Amino acid sequence: DELVALANVLSPEFSERYDVIVVDTAPTGHTLRMLQLPQFLDGFLQTLLGLRQKLKGLVNTMQMFMGGNNNNNANDASRGGNNKLDVDDALAALENFQQRAAQLRERLQRSDATKFVVVSIPTILSVRESRRLMGELDEQGIC
Repeated sequence: DELVALANVLSPEFSERYDVIVVDTAPTGHTLRMLQLPQFLDGFLQTLLGLRQKLKGLVNTMQMFMGGNNNNNANDASRGGNNKLDVDDALAALENFQQRAAQLRERLQRSDATKFVVVSIPTILSVRESRRLMGELDEQGIC
């Protein structure tokens, strides 16, 4: 949810209307996980695409073995739609989201477009957590 909201706020069509956009992020752990999501999605989508290819071959083999054919759209329609289309649509939506997340990450790494200001309360635990956040942001190349 946070990543989608952040991507929407920082989208070019929205952000061009303002000189400065201030975003109050979630606590450290949530913020770091949100910023790592594009990398996670890359691996996740590659795994899904690989599984889809393997399952497609298995389904084709099973259909041939059982005497079915690949154009069983009438049966698919009677059960609520074409499953291949549903899978393709879901993968396309995930790929679109992955691209938006990657664009957001690229923008966050541009020092001319983004500043990350860490604000903390003056307690030992909060200062340590803020230092950890700043170190992680630095490692990820985020301003």
